Amino acid sequence: MESMFLICYMLKQRYWHKGYALEGVNALTNYASTVMKIAKIYAYIKTSNKASIAIGEKAGFCKEESFIKHYSGNDMEHFVYSKVDLYRSN
Repeated sequence: MESMFLICYMLKQRYWHKGYALEGVNALTNYASTVMKIAKIYAYIKTSNKASIAIGEKAGFCKEESFIKHYSGNDMEHFVYSKVDLYRSN
């Protein structure tokens, strides 16, 4: 059974638009693929979060599907993004 690696992040607003999220996503993706040998990495992104969608796509993630996440009594639609066959192409 292959391991699953899910990237999540949350930044305080004062750190937005400085490149930190993309840098972090790229570092985690690189670590998961080269050190852990994970073949597929996932990111769950709220459908309303345009900035995180842009970061995921800029980092090479592709949208697969959507789902509803139930959190604190609220239903929030999320996209499932993934990046596949990472270490096999290195």
